[in-house]
Amino acid sequence: MASTGLFGQSLALYNLRNDIAQNARFNAAFIPEGKTIIGLPVISGISVGLNGATNYNNLISRNTEGQLIVDFDGLIDDLDEKSFYHANATIGDLYIGFKRQNAFLSFFINERIEVNAFTPKSLLDFAWQGNNSFGGRFYNFERFAVDFKYYREIGLGIAKPLTNQLQVGGRLKLIQGIIAGRTDRRFNTRIRTTANTFLIDFEANNARYDMSGKNAIENGTHLINNASKGFALDLGLEYQLSELAYLSFGLNDIGYIKWKADPENFVLRNKEFEWRGLELQTIEDLGKQVKDSLKSKFDRDETEESFTTGLNTRSYITMFFHPTYQDEVSVTLANRFVNGRLLTTFGTGINHHFGKVFTMGAVASLTSQQGFDLGAAMSANLGPVQLYMAYDHLIGLTNVTKIDAFQFDFGLNLVFGKKKVAKSTKDPRQEIIERNNAASPDFPASKGGYTPVIREEGIYQIIKERKVPEIIKPTPSNGDFNGDADNGKRMKPLKERRRKGDFNKRSDERGIEKFLFWNRWFNKN
Repeated sequence: MASTGLFGQSLALYNLRNDIAQNARFNAAFIPEGKTIIGLPVISGISVGLNGATNYNNLISRNTEGQLIVDFDGLIDDLDEKSFYHANATIGDLYIGFKRQNAFLSFFINERIEVNAFTPKSLLDFAWQGNNSFGGRFYNFERFAVDFKYYREIGLGIAKPLTNQLQVGGRLKLIQGIIAGRTDRRFNTRIRTTANTFLIDFEANNARYDMSGKNAIENGTHLINNASKGFALDLGLEYQLSELAYLSFGLNDIGYIKWKADPENFVLRNKEFEWRGLELQTIEDLGKQVKDSLKSKFDRDETEESFTTGLNTRSYITMFFHPTYQDEVSVTLANRFVNGRLLTTFGTGINHHFGKVFTMGAVASLTSQQGFDLGAAMSANLGPVQLYMAYDHLIGLTNVTKIDAFQFDFGLNLVFGKKKVAKSTKDPRQEIIERNNAASPDFPASKGGYTPVIREEGIYQIIKERKVPEIIKPTPSNGDFNGDADNGKRMKPLKERRRKGDFNKRSDERGIEKFLFWNRWFNKN
């Protein structure tokens, strides 16, 4: 089952590509610019996001006494059978990356939280109104699912070019589980209602709910180390299709967590009971009110068995184009797998590089619950300090109380060894000659004029100077008393050929400049 939606995926930040070291979490093959990169604890990477099926205006209202209440009627009106809620947060504890020969190595620690809930409209409507207007009907709530987890990932990464066209990368991650809860992937409940009464027949099929760490989280040692462990892998590659186009593919969070610390399992049993709906008074202790209303209605079996959850695997397939050396255009298809469901995001973006100091980008995306939306991102290199920021769902900012989705990313890195743009007032032709003399002393330029030398990957080509033939001087012969006998036979100077449009005789130098400039630029990017 598939749907579209920006599901905790910052396409705005992702389109900055290798400008930001943290983008390796989208594609492990990205090699950031700089020889050594240090991410400061917490502030090196903060990412928070929300994608909901409703907003504050529809969820919260005031009653006649001025108290804030949960407006379930307004909330339910915004839903459909494919509605979902998603929240995510990633905080970087530490990041260290450095280049070793032609490979980039990294070590990182991140705190990650992810919450997903699929809430079909019919289920919430029934839970709110009870059997008041649903008498004599049959409901199957197979789309309902809940999944949340908080874990820590500790990993090592490597990215390396294998050929001039192919670059690959991988990140191996050790997972420390902290707290989790989830419904079984086969979770299914059915309800038969009785006409003219509030009596219902509840049937449960694989209606199992698992938890871990809820009680132990109060213990400080549980946050640092416990029995819930797992492993994960990120893979990526980038292939150069031409001098102006790249194909990028990333597959992330391929792994699992075995939850052994403080496990709890609840299995619902079939039961017949009366249901008149929820009775909520205020927003205070909302969770407790819902729990008390439901707990007394359902019979359940409780066990303490460990369980395993997969991570929410993500993939990114992108085409990057370079219409100019300063601009980059991208088209992205992003997928996320959650509880057996496939959620897809479509996006297209453009970035502009203002030298090596500043980069700005914009992205347009298509979501299922919000429709068309926009995002923006920027990075600034202020000496060794690099700042970056990205925000998706810009359209929602026009009315804050109606925001139903956002994705915000911010960070600060220390980047050392990043190449700078050199400034010079020299004749560009003389710079070419001096640079090639230094790079290839065995093939120097001519001292008497411009003889550019092209050197690329061990291949040398010498462009020779044009020489004007010497004029042959006449020698007097016998009887030639005035020395004019050979005047008519003297060789005339050869006319120097001039290329069409080459009025300043710089066509060779222009070609060399252009050739060297684009080769340097493509090698860097």
